[in-house]
Amino acid sequence: MIVKCANGHFYDTNKSKECPYCIKKERERSERISELGNLPSFDVSFGPVNEGVTVAMTPGETGEVEIGCYGQNHLQGMRAPGDSVTVGIYSKSAGTSYITGWLVCVDGPEKGRDYRIYHGKNWVGKSPDMDITIHGDQMIQSEKHCAIVYDGKGNKFYLTEGNGSLTYLNGSLLNGSAELKLGDEITIGNCKFEFVPFCREGHVWNAEEKA
Repeated sequence: MIVKCANGHFYDTNKSKECPYCIKKERERSERISELGNLPSFDVSFGPVNEGVTVAMTPGETGEVEIGCYGQNHLQGMRAPGDSVTVGIYSKSAGTSYITGWLVCVDGPEKGRDYRIYHGKNWVGKSPDMDITIHGDQMIQSEKHCAIVYDGKGNKFYLTEGNGSLTYLNGSLLNGSAELKLGDEITIGNCKFEFVPFCREGHVWNAEEKA
């Protein structure tokens, strides 16, 4: 007898007690989990647009979409072949992806880690939406604790206030904004960072490289 399973597949009950298509899909899912290891996964709903999952991809990426937990600058987790997901494509403006300097954590929960600074305003916070994401310090605000600004025309760096949270430059409370120099110490939450510029006097990205 031909019947329809809960997922809409038709199969012959004389040949199989359960839907062979669903069994195959579940087996493939289990194999994929084994390959990835113990990573969290999301349930994916079917439809023309999946409102439950949004995946960020960079231009040029191909193949199946990886759905799961995010890490810094990448996604990992369950792969969902054939499922419908909402995919956000983003690309930085020309020249903005060139590194201009670093923050190096010299004390605190994130000691030993470095964070890249790019052209323009780099917002600092715990949220993955920030340009500089600092995960391990609960005293740092999620959104816009402060910002590191690189002025390409003047080839200078500035530290600016964010959402009212306290930020210190070389031990003094930041009030407004201040220019940054090599070796300056920035204190955000429980972390202390040393500022290291890549772009400095006589050392900048030329117009051809940034175009």
